[in-house]
Amino acid sequence: MDDTYPYTPDYIKFSDKIFLLNNELQCEVEFENDNYLIRNDEFDITVWGETREEAVEAFSFSFYSLYVNFHNESDKNLSEGAQSLKGKLKSIIKQVIDEAKKD
Repeated sequence: MDDTYPYTPDYIKFSDKIFLLNNELQCEVEFENDNYLIRNDEFDITVWGETREEAVEAFSFSFYSLYVNFHNESDKNLSEGAQSLKGKLKSIIKQVIDEAKKD
């Protein structure tokens, strides 16, 4: 079975956070050196895993890490490139659901 079809999530879940997106992220999937690679140029994310599921989990972690490190950071603490990344995150994230706060 060919698992290299594009990865186009309209939401991303990692840990207790769910990121609902305004539109699908366009990600390429390749199989190289016995690993699945998922790449998204917009956010400069490239991850890999022995299975497609592991690669998707790694992608979710990377997106979550970008959110934690940039989304709520003050612009004065960010370089021009980081501010641009923050703007992209803010424009694509429609809503963040924190499952840890649910009763």
